[in-house]
Amino acid sequence: MKVVLLQDIPKLGKKYDIKNVADGYARNFLLPKKLAEIATEGVIRKIESIKKTEEKKVQELKNLAEKLAQKLSNHEFHFYPQINEKGALFASIKKEDIKKAIEDKFNEIKNLKWEVELDKPLKEVREYEIIVRLSQKIKTKIRVIINKAVIE
Repeated sequence: MKVVLLQDIPKLGKKYDIKNVADGYARNFLLPKKLAEIATEGVIRKIESIKKTEEKKVQELKNLAEKLAQKLSNHEFHFYPQINEKGALFASIKKEDIKKAIEDKFNEIKNLKWEVELDKPLKEVREYEIIVRLSQKIKTKIRVIINKAVIE
């Protein structure tokens, strides 16, 4: 029986692949669990339309990631945490702090699944070069500068 997979199935195929499977496997497993649909003309046309829409969305997100990579490239983000008399920070700057600063400056980044690559929190007053991964293949560097807070 010819079926269209509705999600990735290990050892069988990827989402939207058209596969020939045993009738019993289709009727007793794939179709009841809504893992596949019988590959009729209408279903195939619908799946092709969905694939085109998804490919277009992926391309738009890739373009957005590339534009943001250019905007973010070597952009500076300044932090002014409180420090003690020895020059040590009371609270370190974490990945979430950097992420919030980027989102505040570049609102459109919220449309992407992105991550700040930071192994450990920043604890010293100095300049850091941080990698921001905007997609699997697109990443850029930003500068995070931790300054002494002016306390009056």
